[in-house]
Amino acid sequence: MSDLPIYIVLTTLVSVMGFILSALIIWTLLHRHRSPTSTFAWLMAILLLPYVGIPLFLLLGGRKLDRIVEHKTIAIEDDETGETANANDGILLPPAVGGVFPTVCCPAPILVTDAVDAFHRLRDLIANAQNSIDICTYILGDDATGHAVIAALTERACSGVNVRLLLDSYGSMSLPTKRLTEFRSAGGQVLYFMPIMKIPYQRRMNLRNHRKTLIIDDRTAMVGGMNLSLDYMGSEHQHEYWDDLCVIVEGEAAQHIKCVFESDWGFAMGQDSSDFEVSDERTGNCNEAEMQLVVSGPDVKGDPIHDSILIALFNATKRVWIVSPYILPDEMLLKAIALAAQRGIDVRLITPAESNHPLADFAREGYMDELARTGVRIYFHKGAMLHGKSMIIDDDLAFIGSANLDMRSMFFNFEIAGTIRSTEFTQQLDTWTRELMANSHEGVRKKNRLERAWFGLGRLVAPVL
Repeated sequence: MSDLPIYIVLTTLVSVMGFILSALIIWTLLHRHRSPTSTFAWLMAILLLPYVGIPLFLLLGGRKLDRIVEHKTIAIEDDETGETANANDGILLPPAVGGVFPTVCCPAPILVTDAVDAFHRLRDLIANAQNSIDICTYILGDDATGHAVIAALTERACSGVNVRLLLDSYGSMSLPTKRLTEFRSAGGQVLYFMPIMKIPYQRRMNLRNHRKTLIIDDRTAMVGGMNLSLDYMGSEHQHEYWDDLCVIVEGEAAQHIKCVFESDWGFAMGQDSSDFEVSDERTGNCNEAEMQLVVSGPDVKGDPIHDSILIALFNATKRVWIVSPYILPDEMLLKAIALAAQRGIDVRLITPAESNHPLADFAREGYMDELARTGVRIYFHKGAMLHGKSMIIDDDLAFIGSANLDMRSMFFNFEIAGTIRSTEFTQQLDTWTRELMANSHEGVRKKNRLERAWFGLGRLVAPVL
């Protein structure tokens, strides 16, 4: 009985501390610029399941790195005037410090949609590098493709090329560190982005670097959705690769991608920013293509990729065709897609019949039903996993990058994308997209009331997936 007062005091103290912590978290939620759906989902988790919701929010609830946003500058200045580029330099969004670059002319971009072709192009780019190789990737696989990439990078490092490899610590956690021992010994540099088991990043473990870029000699770059593992690319035609794509660009566009890499590299090193001077030399031909780079994530103000898609939906006069492995839009994007279809725009969504994330497939069903009712044409791709992320706007604009059409990519991950204005390039992307649709079945399966209610629950968990 003598322990009873101590027990009462402890339980009371824990309850009071839990109440104060809940109140602080709720206060934080209400003062952050989140979507109402996301805010509501977190509030319900905290209020109804506090012993689960509070720890999850402390681990996964962060969205912006305020200190980094204040000091980390990704957008560049105009080379001649020293002033930020004006609004007329934008394709979808005006350039600003928040991660939107000025539009630049560039030689005809190369669209790569074949996994074997992508692998050989990557190997050739690495082999021909003379001065520098900079790679940022979410996944570097512990497989034949990953090992081949490491071997190629090691060879160039041995030859005196400055090789830097930036890996997301969560996405590449299956790669043993010993695989990079020889690469490091050859002079190659490796950094892990936001180590999930290292102070002070525990609270930011949900903020992952999903950007995939390769920059060679500061003049040629590869960007898109392909990771460096066997699912995405390789040398053997017999392997069933995922359907994905990337684009190779040169000149100023590549230098803008290098700016993003330098910024990420500096952050991974613990610096607020890392500067890269863009060359004054104009290498592009606007008769071939124009490109505007957009980056989004916890390190920039606002959500530029999300906003670019919104503007594309509002400005389209003919069509918007979207390819994404996961379709979990926030309410604003959902409404914009529906409104585009209702005003007569040819809106099509192409997504896997079954993705590699069953929970995401479950959560998307409610969205699919709603969009189908508004006239959006929905295609479910059969066969290999569809991992490509692209968008066609009318007949001369293409949007390609690392971001999925889900709330994680729009609001949490570090992402990168490029808007390309080129009729020829858009036609190439059109051909690839039509091939996907030809290997898909169109239309959403009709559901009874019980099924609609069940899949409606999926929309409650979509904001935290």
